[in-house]
Order: sequence, then C-alpha cells, then structure tokens
Amino acid sequence: MKRLLLTAFLMIGFASAPAGAIMLTFDPASPIDTSGGGPIDVAVGITGLESDGFDEIVAAFDIDVLYDSSLLDPTSVAFGDPLLGDMLDDLFFPGFFSLYSDDTSTAGVWNLAGLSFLSDADLAFQQGDSFVLAVLTFDVLNEGFAALDFGLDLALGKDVKGRNNDPILPVSEVPEPGTLLLMGAGMLLLGLRRRLGLAV
Repeated sequence: MKRLLLTAFLMIGFASAPAGAIMLTFDPASPIDTSGGGPIDVAVGITGLESDGFDEIVAAFDIDVLYDSSLLDPTSVAFGDPLLGDMLDDLFFPGFFSLYSDDTSTAGVWNLAGLSFLSDADLAFQQGDSFVLAVLTFDVLNEGFAALDFGLDLALGKDVKGRNNDPILPVSEVPEPGTLLLMGAGMLLLGLRRRLGLAV
C-alpha cells in the first residue's frame, strides 16, 4: 500500500531533467572498513538543496542502496535525521505526515522510499541545505572494504521554493520516465481511499 502511494506520487509531475548540484551521500563514506566488526550504521544524506540560486525541498524519494552482500547484512533502518528529526514530517506533530517503506528482499539491494504529505511551505520552513534521509544498520559478515553505491533507478521528488508549485522533478543523472499525471493521480486517489477505509 505504501509502495503504491509512493510510486503514484513520484509519477505525478515527473519529467526528464538533468542532474543539479544536489547529491546523495554516505556517512561513513564508501568503501567501509568492516575489520572492526559490527553492527555498522550508515547515514544516507542529501546535500546541495540550497544551490544554483534556488532553495529546493525534498517531498519524496525512492532509492536503491547497493551494498556488498558478502560483507554486509542489512538489519534495520531508522528514517529521518538523528539530530534534526524527520525532515519530511511535521516536527511538532510527528508520525502523521510521512510514509516510509524499505525492502531488502533482493540480496545486495536495499530499497528506501519516503513520502511527505506536508505543504511546500512547511517543508521549506524546516529543510535546510542538507539532512539525513535514513540511517541504515548492517551486521558484518566478513572482513574487508564494503562498497556502497546508489542504484540507477533512484528518484528524488523535489520542488523549488517560491516557484508557484512547479512540478516535482527527479534529481538524478539518470533520466526518469515522462509525465503520467492521470495515471499517477488515479493511483494516488485509489490508494488514499483504501487507506482511509472509504467505500468504493
């Protein structure tokens, strides 16, 4: 259900666009030395939101984190910034305005997805240039240097502050599919109706 809502939201307004100065990061940086044992926490962050003369916000994301499954075993994820809080949720009334999901069913791939129901103005108020999207915890299976990377299917939903609610654009060097507004809107409405338990 959450995946359906996230997919629908990301499809609405998505159009091909080149990458900007916005970047996804790992902390600690890849590769990670696993000789010290585990568990190991890795923060997935985003930076560069206040660049190129525009302040931008993140309203949704759907990314694959690629890891070395011979060295690392995914165990848990904590969404949100450990210091700042959940930048996709209301900081005063947390737990009502964001949805998250993760999937580790494919070895070597950890899918992370998040969706905010906050307005652009609220997101703009609390999001700065950079913050942590999620903290991943891995158990160490073997010693070595474990490489981490982002999959080619990553998509970040963003909007530009003060631009009259411009369409959400993907932030990736990989072109995303063209706009599927009607289909995306229909899926979103069906998902919301089902989630709220409204009669069909």
